[in-house]
Amino acid sequence: MRKFTLLLSGIIFAASTVFANTPTQRLALPALEKTSAEKAVKPANATNLSMKRAASPARIKKAAASTGFDMPIITEAPAGETKIYKKSAAGYFVYFMWIASYEDTFSSEIVFTDNNEVYIKDIFANLPVGSYVKGTVSDGVITVDLPQCIMYDEEYEDCYKIAAVKYYEDEETATYLPDEDVDKITFTIDADGSITMDENITLGLLYTSDDYWAGYADLYQSYEVFDGKPVAKPESVSTEKWALTTPDGNGHFVNVGIDGNDMYIGGLSESMPDGWIKGTISGDKVTFENDQYIGIANSHFMYFFAGISVFDEEYQEYYYTFSDKPAVLNYDAEGKKLTSPDGLTLLVNASETKVYYLDTFDEPTIKYQGAMKPATPANPHSLITNGYEPDYGGQFYFILPMVDTEGNLLDLDNYYYNIYFDNELFTFYADEYKKFENFGIDELTDIPYNFTEDWDFYINGSEHTIYYYVDGFETIGVQAVYTIDGVTNKSALVNFNLETGKTNIVNPAALETIEGAKEVSATVYYDLTGRKVDNPSNGLFIKKTIYSDGTVKTVKRAVK
Repeated sequence: MRKFTLLLSGIIFAASTVFANTPTQRLALPALEKTSAEKAVKPANATNLSMKRAASPARIKKAAASTGFDMPIITEAPAGETKIYKKSAAGYFVYFMWIASYEDTFSSEIVFTDNNEVYIKDIFANLPVGSYVKGTVSDGVITVDLPQCIMYDEEYEDCYKIAAVKYYEDEETATYLPDEDVDKITFTIDADGSITMDENITLGLLYTSDDYWAGYADLYQSYEVFDGKPVAKPESVSTEKWALTTPDGNGHFVNVGIDGNDMYIGGLSESMPDGWIKGTISGDKVTFENDQYIGIANSHFMYFFAGISVFDEEYQEYYYTFSDKPAVLNYDAEGKKLTSPDGLTLLVNASETKVYYLDTFDEPTIKYQGAMKPATPANPHSLITNGYEPDYGGQFYFILPMVDTEGNLLDLDNYYYNIYFDNELFTFYADEYKKFENFGIDELTDIPYNFTEDWDFYINGSEHTIYYYVDGFETIGVQAVYTIDGVTNKSALVNFNLETGKTNIVNPAALETIEGAKEVSATVYYDLTGRKVDNPSNGLFIKKTIYSDGTVKTVKRAVK
């Protein structure tokens, strides 16, 4: 079953964002966990679904010019005048196996050609797939013929189309169905250049093959001409690469340029490497004013603000709010270093009126670091696992700091890590980790810092999550490894004990002693009835490892 249905509670029709019940809104949705619908975290205003399919942009491939549905997908607009708008919209979108309502503003791009054609990019702002919807303009009215395909799902060999839809419900079902009486939608261009969608139409996304609703719909859309100019560094100003780090061990490199008393920082957000903010140098201070327009990211206009962290008694957690003062950082001109006063947060924010952030940097240090040198990575921390479950495997979460033991930022391209079970180095094989084939990987022992295949390996900054399919061990651990100029340094091995829930640290020298004490002589697999299996696949098996010193280790291991 793939049909999207709504519960009849009416919750979904609240005009609020999916984060309405939290004091601070995070712009980017959290990474989706590979788990059952019952275990998914339910957004505050979401409605449960019973579908096998979801029109999630994470799974949809970029559309080809032809889909086989007699409706080509437009991935490039013809030459014309491109205008940027501030788009306001409200409707519904898919969040894992939930439908959530939203009301928000976004950036939008519309191209007007000389022959009166109009191309609207990403008609659903919460589904940014990069395709266009084509219309024509006449007498101040844009007319878009329906339906039109906007993306193609290679896995299901189906195309997703925009169409007019109408709400339907009975005693068992509530959903959207095609509005067969509407074959076009109009947008009115006002005298000031703003654009408004026909208020009598609900624009929906349907599966092309069978007209089922795909979970996306907009109740209204309006477009206001946006003429904001982002901060720009003068071309004559040269830059140096500085390192931005935070006390929690996160960080990345930014570009810093100085022109008299002006300081420019580029790439404050890694999502916006060409975005700049500007500060004013005065003695040993640099002041960065609030509400600096940086540019566009994640379909939103981004601004710089100084923020502060506040503890909320009701939710028992910290959240961010705007500071009523600019960001003033301490400046060591000779040492080429900026340091933050206590409590200051730098915000890259998607709104000028509310905290809706893309990135936050708590009490950052920004300094010139120079050439990369051999260094010892800081120890991993915050290890936790939920243990092994036959249906899902086990989930191992840990944080790998991006800095060395002295707080200097590391080059992530030369940084990898190893996973250990009971102090034994573990190798991941493609027979268990099927997504490896997409990367041409047969086996993986040294895992690159930023490696992810969005299924068994996830990353979110310094946060790492790995799924494992092994049972019968006491500890699972991780060790960071860093190589520069042929010199390799390792952190301690940090283990999480499943019985006690505590971590312990094994220094590299002791680990080498453990590893060198014995070698694997043979590895044998058995099924759960005790029969020997030469080539285990697709199931749970007993793995028996025999070592050179005569010891034997037995664990359960899932093979997918």
